[in-house]
Amino acid sequence: MIYKNTYKIFAAPRLFIAALVFSIVAAGMFEALSDERDGLEYEGAMGTDCDQQPLNNSFGPLNGRTGAPGELTCNTIFCHNSFLLNSGDGAFSLTVPDEFFPTDTVDIIVNISDPLQMRWGFELTVLDSDTNPVGELVVANAVRTQESTDLLTGRQYLKHTSAGTNLGVMNVGPGWVVRWVSPFADVGQVFFYAAGNAANGNAFNTGDYIYTTSDSIQIITEGVRIQADSTFGSDSLNVNFSPLTLQMASTWDWDFGDGNVSVLENPIHTYQAPGLFTVALDVQTNIGPFNWQVANLIGIEADSLIPLDTIAAAGGQTVVNIYAQNYLPLTRITLPITWVTGPLDLALVSASVAGLRSEGMAVSLVSINPFAKTAVYLLVAADSGIAPGSGPIVSLTINVGVAPEGTQGQVTVAPNSGFFPQFFSPYGDYTPDVFSGIVSVAPVPPCCDTPGDANNSGAVNIADVTFLIARIFAGGPAPPCLQEGDANGSGSVNIADVTFLIARIFAGGPPPVCGP
Repeated sequence: MIYKNTYKIFAAPRLFIAALVFSIVAAGMFEALSDERDGLEYEGAMGTDCDQQPLNNSFGPLNGRTGAPGELTCNTIFCHNSFLLNSGDGAFSLTVPDEFFPTDTVDIIVNISDPLQMRWGFELTVLDSDTNPVGELVVANAVRTQESTDLLTGRQYLKHTSAGTNLGVMNVGPGWVVRWVSPFADVGQVFFYAAGNAANGNAFNTGDYIYTTSDSIQIITEGVRIQADSTFGSDSLNVNFSPLTLQMASTWDWDFGDGNVSVLENPIHTYQAPGLFTVALDVQTNIGPFNWQVANLIGIEADSLIPLDTIAAAGGQTVVNIYAQNYLPLTRITLPITWVTGPLDLALVSASVAGLRSEGMAVSLVSINPFAKTAVYLLVAADSGIAPGSGPIVSLTINVGVAPEGTQGQVTVAPNSGFFPQFFSPYGDYTPDVFSGIVSVAPVPPCCDTPGDANNSGAVNIADVTFLIARIFAGGPAPPCLQEGDANGSGSVNIADVTFLIARIFAGGPPPVCGP
């Protein structure tokens, strides 16, 4: 919005005018007057009018607009002052834990809503009881929030970005996550001050409601916490552990969650196997014993992606399942696919997660090149994602060309179009081991002489189980006869065939059958 200065000083010398403007700025009242330098109006999201940001760029308010002691809000003169502060029908709140321990990382949820508004902003700062900045504010989501530090006061601020304002969502404001790391000291009670703007999105600074709120959290001075220099990696990860306590400790008893323990104060432990590990610590101090446990603190990956071997009919369609072994929870998966032409001609039709353990994830086709026989899919979780486990995560529908029985083609998880196979986990991002799967036109019946004889030795025994495990988990050779390897007759060679053979060999389960 371009503001028109209605002051009329007919005979004032220029020096007087300059002095008047300077005095208004110095008093903190002149937050936005007419500024026609670029011919753009200024937008009605929080602070953007006051901060002189151009239209459709809600970059956030100036520092010091939280309503904390000694601070203004964006409800001041010449800004979002259409209504009195906190006079709207909306709600602005902070969700803050009851207490914290020195060095804890605390997540605060900032929420704002208003039944008449449709664009949202906020700013937050953290102070001690003497109104000094305390701890460290850290950006948890760089798309929706940003951090800045005032050079004069030293106060830190977390505030919205342009992408974090959610234009067009009426009556349901966005929630922002603000992350605060407490110092390793007895700082007493800590106060969170925040201001929010429920704007109407009309590209002016009129018609917007400004809200303020505050909350506090109390430090815990007694107890112990666990500190680890690393919480994520692959096999043979070395982790340096140390205790955090404000008391004098005399003994330390560590449990690393993998069957190993230590009585050292600062042990170094090597994790040899993949999985999630809960770490616990008991200490004896000058005022008594304390203990602390962190569930799934350490995440070790040894994950894999494998297209399962499939038996198909010539000239028809088949489904190739992409099998994943993941030891960590996954929130997103980048899946580049290549289907090899020759000697068996294959063509990708579609991908689906229906009925799989990844069901609920959104599947999008990022790129496809039918001539190069490549495609890239992206799987994104709506909530918690895929839990650790094993099994198919994507079903590919593939057209199979006309070819003699026994002709084979390959479906591979492999880099293409600038994308690499990648797993995204709360612990970190990493590339799993990848293998290829064989699609075979159904061979002639004499191929399946001994159902379940995966290694074609002439007998069904534990060696067939070992053979299939090597194929599925380590990219070993495919069964000479896929029909014999497909012990349960499902149409593909996978972990279910291993389970089927184990039940047969050791528990008298049903006899193997020939795959289709």
